[in-house]
Amino acid sequence: MKDLEGVEIKSVKFCVNIPTLLLNDVGNFNYEALNTINIDLHADKKNRKINLKEKIVFLKIGNLNKLNRETFEQIVNYLNLIKLKISYNDNEFREIIYRFTYFDKSVFKCDLNEMFNSLLNKSNCTNTYYLSLLTDNNCVYLAFYPSFVNYIANNLISSDENFNFTSSFINERLSKYYGKKLSVIFGEISEAKSKFNIAAHDIICSDALLKEFLVKADFIVKSCLINHDYKIKESISFPAFKFEEIIKEDRYYSKLRQMFSDTKYLFFAFMDHDGYILKTVVEYKMPLSLLDTEVKKVWDETRSVISSGNIVKSMTIDKKGKYKFLTNFPAMRNNFFCHVRPHGRNSFDTYPLPYPDKLTGQTNFTKQCFWLSASYVSEIIRNGI
Repeated sequence: MKDLEGVEIKSVKFCVNIPTLLLNDVGNFNYEALNTINIDLHADKKNRKINLKEKIVFLKIGNLNKLNRETFEQIVNYLNLIKLKISYNDNEFREIIYRFTYFDKSVFKCDLNEMFNSLLNKSNCTNTYYLSLLTDNNCVYLAFYPSFVNYIANNLISSDENFNFTSSFINERLSKYYGKKLSVIFGEISEAKSKFNIAAHDIICSDALLKEFLVKADFIVKSCLINHDYKIKESISFPAFKFEEIIKEDRYYSKLRQMFSDTKYLFFAFMDHDGYILKTVVEYKMPLSLLDTEVKKVWDETRSVISSGNIVKSMTIDKKGKYKFLTNFPAMRNNFFCHVRPHGRNSFDTYPLPYPDKLTGQTNFTKQCFWLSASYVSEIIRNGI
């Protein structure tokens, strides 16, 4: 293990939670050394169980008086994986790897921000999940909590695969609700259209630890109703965009790209099984390979439609005398992944247009938003089960 000052930590001893470190100078430090954190563990061959009780110190950050926020931010950028070398009592060795997920790194970032604020305020830092700060002789050391390393190690041993600690944590907290009728969980459920959003919110709020965990990592919760083939009927909507703003955006800094590249989602999938039940919860983050290809096409086409003033393709009048518009916005039939549809309360809920519509002459138009298509969300749900 190496630290920011080019020091390798040879061993750690604890006395009333204060580490005594035996250090060996190994030269200049390179941030890339954080890419792989090597941890040696010992397991009993009979029960193959890792049971760490001490915090795992892996980084000497530096002098307490010279710390800055930039250092903490760089730590998150370079943390990549843990390599566990496990020895058994019959001299057998095993090496397994756990790669940090984007969710893990989000929690690291929250933990480190909490730690830095506590150092500035000279207060104790107790509100963290994965990481802990230790101080000794005016130096600060970073450590993993034993529970984090134990959980990773034991699941890697049992699964023989890379293990997603975050997904497992979420499912561990929610598994008690899977398959249970909402009427049993809540006594009665809302009849509103948003009843599944309400149910997902109530389930999360019933678990204070899970709620804080999701808030820290900036998760957005979405809900959907699936059938027995794990297909959904309704697409998933996102906030309405402003016509005058979207045509001025740069693609790399567009609200759509930032929303999907920075945000993680939890899809709560409900099923009608003689009463509504929570079937599963799936974690999702849009791959950049999709965001910069198929989703970009929809974004480009949307801006082109607005900029050209060719929003309305045709219009009809229904039996009640109301106008119905068929638009040129990207439709669900043309893109498996996403499309554009109205997202206003009614036809009078509008945003101003940068250019009048050529067919109707309107200078305002019903609010629109990007939707993840039902076909794609169904695929996300099936792949996440």
